[in-house]
Amino acid sequence: MSFPLPEAASVDMGGIRILDLSKLIELKLASGAAPGRRKDLGDVQELIKVLRLPAEFAERLHPWVRDSYWDLWREVQR
Repeated sequence: MSFPLPEAASVDMGGIRILDLSKLIELKLASGAAPGRRKDLGDVQELIKVLRLPAEFAERLHPWVRDSYWDLWREVQR
């Protein structure tokens, strides 16, 4: 998985470019696989909880991180 181009991975919100939610989650899941970056996985769990993201949100993610999303989603549901 490579880093997305900023203009392709962001949306304009009132003149400010912000990272698209699916890209943010992809990057957090990818970096959370590295030692010392487990907080990123916790961040994804919080996003799942707070935004009430469905399991189907995984379909919007890169295939490389989908299983990680589903694992975290199931943990949140417990």
